Amino acid sequence: MVAALASRELAAAVNRKRVQRLMREHRLLQPKRSEGRRRRPGYFQVTRPDELWHLDMTSVWVAEHGWCYLNAAIDCCTREIAAWGLDVRCRADEAIAVIDEAVIDRGVQSATLTLGTDNGTAYTSKRLRARLAELGIAHRRGGYRDPESQAFIESWFSKLKLRCVWREEFE
Repeated sequence: MVAALASRELAAAVNRKRVQRLMREHRLLQPKRSEGRRRRPGYFQVTRPDELWHLDMTSVWVAEHGWCYLNAAIDCCTREIAAWGLDVRCRADEAIAVIDEAVIDRGVQSATLTLGTDNGTAYTSKRLRARLAELGIAHRRGGYRDPESQAFIESWFSKLKLRCVWREEFE
């Protein structure tokens, strides 16, 4: 910008890099801020069932209702679906209902389970965090734009869509 203004003022070509070097020497530039490395949640080794679940949501077209939202929780040790729910809304209440159903069905003891989610609004809400605290479940959120942090549920959703959702029409 400064080089362009100088070039216009002098009616001659001004080298942008020379202007930048001179401004740096005279301390007229703001120091660069490094973005740093992206933090990831880290590797989690699962040794027994009901130690780590992944919870996520995907959308499914249902003819009578339009887009519906499928919440599903998968056990990362056994790769079984612990619970699921299909609703016309995708709020924290629907995610909480899936968690409650899974905890009751599987008889999970408090302070033994970690729940991995992405950073969706339903999973970062105060209600969901409060419910997880009541149940004694540790919450582990994945990195921003990092589907690998929930590879098991993402893989299950892709197989579900490939084998069922895209082949069938639901009413």
